[in-house]
Amino acid sequence: MIRFEDVSFSYDGSTRIISGLNYVIEKGSRTSIYGKNGAGKTTLVNLIGAMKMPDSGKVSVDGRDTGESRSKQEIRKKIFYVFNNPDTQIIAATVEEDIAFNLENRNLPAGDIKGRVEFASRLLEIEDILKLPVYFLSPVDKLKVVIAGMAAGEPQYIILDCQELFYELWGVVRIEEIFSKMAAAEPLTVVWVTSNRKQLPAGYKLTEMSGGKLKDL
Repeated sequence: MIRFEDVSFSYDGSTRIISGLNYVIEKGSRTSIYGKNGAGKTTLVNLIGAMKMPDSGKVSVDGRDTGESRSKQEIRKKIFYVFNNPDTQIIAATVEEDIAFNLENRNLPAGDIKGRVEFASRLLEIEDILKLPVYFLSPVDKLKVVIAGMAAGEPQYIILDCQELFYELWGVVRIEEIFSKMAAAEPLTVVWVTSNRKQLPAGYKLTEMSGGKLKDL
């Protein structure tokens, strides 16, 4: 469960992007956050993963306060972000190395890493490019590599802040197929961020970010 309790945030100390927000995203739910550009959508989801800290109030994930230093690492293990520009998330030299990167940082056994990379590459149908340098890849293939890294990592929370490229590549039906095949110890929670009303996914709880608050549509 993701909980916002009287959360406020500003970049300049005066103009509040988020103001007195109280909201709960239930475990295992599908939530779509719609809002115009500049409404604070990305700021909001960055607060979830402790990439930004609120000026006041509290953000918690499964009861862990994002403001507590000892909780941040545990929270970040549970969450996977997909952003609009895959270049910002690809780190390693080859496709295979990039999918394995976060798994190696978690010190998983080599056999587990190999199995997860193989599973994720089959799921995304990129087995034939595993050995390729990432700079050879198209934007679409780079996004597939990011999603493969997501699938291999088995997160509990997925935040899709990638809008046009992602939606045009798969749409909701295909990504839900991927989610359904991902191994997960707990129900998967998905937050889909968009500034395009036409991309509000069917089957998701619809919300709107406006005036510093999140409200149900």
